[in-house]
Amino acid sequence: MKLTAICFALLALAATTVSAQVSHCDCVPMDTCEGILADVDLQFSRVFEGAYRPGEPYDVLTIDPACTGETFEEMGITLRVRLRCELSGLFLVGLPAEDIILFNTQVCMCSGYKTADAPTDENGWTTFSGTICGGGCATSLTLIADGIFVTNIPIRTNSPDIATASPCHVDASDLSALAQRLGRPESYNICFDYNESGPPTIDAGDLSYFASTLGNQCTP
Repeated sequence: MKLTAICFALLALAATTVSAQVSHCDCVPMDTCEGILADVDLQFSRVFEGAYRPGEPYDVLTIDPACTGETFEEMGITLRVRLRCELSGLFLVGLPAEDIILFNTQVCMCSGYKTADAPTDENGWTTFSGTICGGGCATSLTLIADGIFVTNIPIRTNSPDIATASPCHVDASDLSALAQRLGRPESYNICFDYNESGPPTIDAGDLSYFASTLGNQCTP
C-alpha cells in the first residue's frame, strides 16, 4: 500500500480531531515521503574466535540458495530498524513488510531481496530475522524502504554459491572456484571460509560444508 493511501485512510478515521497518531509522512496531498531515515539497532552477541578478525563482532552470515544457511539468530545477530520521514520526522507506521527490504547487487537472492519480518509498528519499528535464501559474497546489505534507499547495514555474507556462471545454484563452477583456493595461503578469502575460522587457508572444513550444499538452488 502506498504511503499517501495510508495517510488518507488515517485522516478519514480521525476526521473530527487532529490526531497525533497520524504518522505517515505529513499526511498532506502529494507528500510521497521523498526521504526516509532509519534508526538502526544492530547488535552482535558473538565475536570471532579464530584467526579471522579475532575478538571483533561476528558479522558474517553464510547463506545458500536452498534456504539452509545460517540465520540471524544462530549467529547472534539482532537487527531492528525504525523508519521515519526525513522532512517531518514522523514515524512510518504500518509500512508493509514487503516494502522494507535488504538487498545487495553482489548477492543473488532467490526472491530478489530479503523482506522484513512484519509491517512497521506504531513506533515505526520492524525487524529482520531468519536466513537469506541466495548466494554471493558481500560486505554489507542495503536497506530500502518503499523503494527509497535508506542506509547500508554492516552485515556480511559468504556462500558456497560464489561463481557468477550460475547465480543461485551451487554447482561445478562454484566447486572450481573453491578448488583454486583450497589449501593455498596466498589465495585465502573470507568469501570461501564458510566457518570463518580464518587464515592461513581455506581448508577441509570449508570443503565439507561446500559438499553438503552442492546442487542447492532456489525453489519455486
